[in-house]
Amino acid sequence: MAALEDTGFYRAIWGMEEPMSWGNNSGCALLTEKCVINGVTQYPEMFCTVERSLRSCTSDRLGLGYCTLKLYDAPLPPQYQYFSDPKLGGARKALMDFCPYIEAHKDTRCGNGNATVIRGSRVGPTSKCLKGDGLADSMGLTGDVCAEVSCEKGEVSVRYLGDDNWHKCPEGNSITPAGQFTEGRILCPKYDDVCTVIDACRGGGGVSSLLSALPTIPLILLVLISM
Repeated sequence: MAALEDTGFYRAIWGMEEPMSWGNNSGCALLTEKCVINGVTQYPEMFCTVERSLRSCTSDRLGLGYCTLKLYDAPLPPQYQYFSDPKLGGARKALMDFCPYIEAHKDTRCGNGNATVIRGSRVGPTSKCLKGDGLADSMGLTGDVCAEVSCEKGEVSVRYLGDDNWHKCPEGNSITPAGQFTEGRILCPKYDDVCTVIDACRGGGGVSSLLSALPTIPLILLVLISM
């Protein structure tokens, strides 16, 4: 925002900025060292090192997916070798340097995915991915799940599949869901992981109230708000 303001074409409204979750507070090592070293990552929220049978949350909490880890036919270039097997690495994605990460697909996004594909999830425009600990239904383990999230007055509340009630979910706590879940718990996330400025506006009256309170929002913020 400071860079945009320095151009002279935009006026930033300070207090509306949000932390960028990707790499936030990771330190310089994120840029100077490899994402995975000898099969171990210092950033488990961003990168993955094993393939799991159950879907996991993406780093932005917007969907569920699997680790992009794959075995290639030939060794990867030395700078992209992260495991003892030089043929093992993440998918060939732009800007990712073969680093493995959890990737969501169209049907596995919390906002508009297919609920029959992401079993145990409550899909909707305010849904975010929440970590599960031993979550299971009558068909077996579900892994992580999507649930509706409400962000109001700095607090996170959750509404999961099979229960229309809102449950307060402060960081470090957990919810033991009833209904269709037979065991396990939902781990409560950090507020900043699931609540953006827009989410907070939803909890306190919607984006329209934000716009009426701040009639001179710069173009760049209007674009971001409408996305």
